[in-house]
Amino acid sequence: MIDDPPGKRNWWTAEYLTGFPDDAIDRFYSYSERMPNSFSQSLAVAWGHEVEANADATPLQRGAAWVVHPFCVWEGAERDAEHIAWGRAGREALAEYKTGGATYLNFVGDEGADRVHASFGDNYDRLAAIKATWDPDNVFRGNQNIVPARAVA
Repeated sequence: MIDDPPGKRNWWTAEYLTGFPDDAIDRFYSYSERMPNSFSQSLAVAWGHEVEANADATPLQRGAAWVVHPFCVWEGAERDAEHIAWGRAGREALAEYKTGGATYLNFVGDEGADRVHASFGDNYDRLAAIKATWDPDNVFRGNQNIVPARAVA
């Protein structure tokens, strides 16, 4: 039910947070109260501990204490702007506590190449080189795409 329910429209975003102090909780609560009446959800997940402890085991940056995930799901194209604006407002409400441009890529939709690059950080170039070897034509590009590195002449 949570991942792309059939027949529904979706827009997702997320933000890594350095912490979740009382002020951030208040902002998250206030933002969540304004959730459009739909199938949307407002998630906050503790992200440190074992996730952070195994940071070197994966290419994603894992140093955040929390991740917030406005998960917008609705019916009808006429409500697109309402839901996407609500999702963006969640990130804006907590911008003071964000770690930077990186986030957990399974929690975002198409937010552009810069967001993907930031989420992989220093690992992006290594992954682009691997992609150039195994998928030089970028066939597997349907998700958070890593563009294959091109040889420089």
